Amino acid sequence: MKKVITAVIFLLSITGFARNGVWEIVSEISNPKVQVIFSGDNEKLSKSGDSESPSGIFMDYLDSSVTQGDGSDLIIVELKYNISDLKPGKAKVNSLKADLKSAQLVAAVSKNNDDTLMVLFNSDAYKDIKVYDKGNKTIINYNDLYIVFDKGDAELTNASAWN
Repeated sequence: MKKVITAVIFLLSITGFARNGVWEIVSEISNPKVQVIFSGDNEKLSKSGDSESPSGIFMDYLDSSVTQGDGSDLIIVELKYNISDLKPGKAKVNSLKADLKSAQLVAAVSKNNDDTLMVLFNSDAYKDIKVYDKGNKTIINYNDLYIVFDKGDAELTNASAWN
C-alpha cells in the first residue's frame, strides 16, 4: 500500500504539479500596458533584490532581469495565452542594433509609459535578443521571455552607466 501511495504522489508531481506553462510577470502595485510573458518552466525564474537600486526587486532569467521600475514586488501568474501569437511567424525580425552590442547592460523601456524600465539584459544576452512587430504589438524576445509593447513603444537603450 505504501508503494502505491508513493507511486501516485510521484505521478502527480510529474503531471499535476508541472511548472511548464505560460506565465506573466506582474507587479503587485502597478499594471503597466507592457506585458512580460515567460513560456516554459517557471523555476528558471528567480527573484533577486538590489539594495543600491531604486527599482529594488528583479525577476532574473539567464542573462536578463525583469523589473517594473517602481520598486514593487514581482509575482508570477499563470496566463492563458497562445504562445504562438508571440512568435515572429512572417513578421520581420531585427536583432539588437549594432551600437548596443558592445554595451555591458541594455535596458528595454516603454517610451509611452514615462520610459518605465521593464527589462535589463547583460552583454552576454545581446546575440539572442530579437525585436519584431506583429500586428499592433512590438515584441522583444529573449529565449523564452517575451516583452510585449504597443507597436512602436519599445526602446532598447545603453544602460551601462547604471551598472
